[in-house]
Amino acid sequence: MKTLSNILLIEDFPDIRDWLSGLLRETFCVTKITEAATVAQAYSHLALQKFELIVVDLNLPDGAGVDILRRIKSLGLTAHCVVATTYDDDVHLLTALAAGADGYLLKDQPGEQLMQDLSGILDGSHVGAIYSKLDISSRAEATIEALRRGLIST
Repeated sequence: MKTLSNILLIEDFPDIRDWLSGLLRETFCVTKITEAATVAQAYSHLALQKFELIVVDLNLPDGAGVDILRRIKSLGLTAHCVVATTYDDDVHLLTALAAGADGYLLKDQPGEQLMQDLSGILDGSHVGAIYSKLDISSRAEATIEALRRGLIST
């Protein structure tokens, strides 16, 4: 079992947040899970603590999860950043990867599959499946593809 000392879980729906938190505790040896329901709360936690893993919902009441990803990367933080969402389309996936996501999970999967995929992201094996689906080989290519599709601008 992989040990993670500090996780930030950003999810606005309490039931889903509790479910994800429980899955994270069952799957990993976790010292601490900090929870945020909004972009503002996430930014406050990021200013005060270092995290090994940050799980981000894309649609939050006061903004977008991709803005959190961009902030994390602009600050040079080294946490693994993983999106957990219900959006199962290339537009959201490419935008998240271009913003700095290390992985992309669908919350409508069974919990066991979700955590298996997360484990794969953390050990590097799951990202290859995402890149293969999009016919790309790196985050840089994801950014180029997102630009080409007009999903992001320079």
